[in-house]
Parts: sequence; structure tokens; C-alpha cells
Amino acid sequence: LVPSDARAIDRDPTTAPVPVRVFVSYAHDDERQLKRLDCILDVLEQQHGLASWRDKRLIAGDNWDEEIRQRLEDMDIFLFIASQTALVRPFIKDPELRRAKERHAAGEVELVTVKLEPCACDDDGFIGQLQRLAPGFKSIAESSLKSKAWEQVRQDLLPVIARVRSKKEQRMKASAATVKSGKGPS
Repeated sequence: LVPSDARAIDRDPTTAPVPVRVFVSYAHDDERQLKRLDCILDVLEQQHGLASWRDKRLIAGDNWDEEIRQRLEDMDIFLFIASQTALVRPFIKDPELRRAKERHAAGEVELVTVKLEPCACDDDGFIGQLQRLAPGFKSIAESSLKSKAWEQVRQDLLPVIARVRSKKEQRMKASAATVKSGKGPS
């Protein structure tokens, strides 16, 4: 049941797509509502080379503050799960959203939002300007069929992944061409 692309990668790992790293920012109070998102991200990992991370992957002994800050530097996509709780959590506001906004302004990362419940995210001067995932739904919670709303999130995330991967591949090719021509940094 593994897609043919994945089977080909198993046979020849050099054909693996460039990984796209997603940082999921959410309020712990909303964790119960994110089980569907976890499944979606698992499928995207298997089928599209996505590498998602959220702080539930921390293990005993990890320096959580240091690990989160490092993941904010490593990410390609910042996935903000918007809820009333998430909008007021100090650690989400700074460093998570602050760093995501800085890196987005510098053209380094994509920033996407899923509106989990009715909240003031549309009123935010920055987040409210960005097209969110599943925009046809007021929010996941307000959807009569939540599985349909989450499936729309998955579908809307695919072109973002493809855009990020394309940019990363272009940068890798440009870097390889620079090294090959001997015009690397001096």
C-alpha cells in the first residue's frame, strides 16, 4: 500500500525529495482537537517527504526552550493553529510567531494558518492578511463535517509544500553551480 514514489525511494534513497520541515505552533489546550492534523501530517511525511515537528516530540532531558528555538531556525513552513488560546499564549507570541514573522518577511519561510475555532486571528494585522488553509470553512470547529475541513487543510498544504521544495531545490542547484564554477565564498 506504499505509493510507488515511496517504494522507489526505498530502492534508491538518492531519489528522495528534498525534505520540507514544518513547525506546528499550537496551544496545548487545543491538543485534543489536533488528532486529525497529526494523521494528515503523518500521511504527508510518508507520501511527500514532509518532516513535521511539534513540541509533543520533545523527550525527557531535552532542553525544550533550546529545541523549540532551533526548530524555528530549521523550519521551512510555520503552521499556526489559530485559536483564542493560541493567540494569547506568551511563548507562542514570542518567540514562535515573532520569529516566524521575521523569517517570513525575509522570504525564508512560508507561514500558513489553520483556524481551529472562531477567534480573532483574522483581526491580527499580520496573520489576518495571509490566505489561510481551508479558507472555505469559517473554522474547523464550525464545520458540519470536520473530516472534510481537515481534508481541505491537507489539500491546501500540498501546493505550499511543492512551492517550498521547488525553492529549496533551486537554491541547492545554484549553490552547487557556484561551487562547481569555483566562485564560492572567499
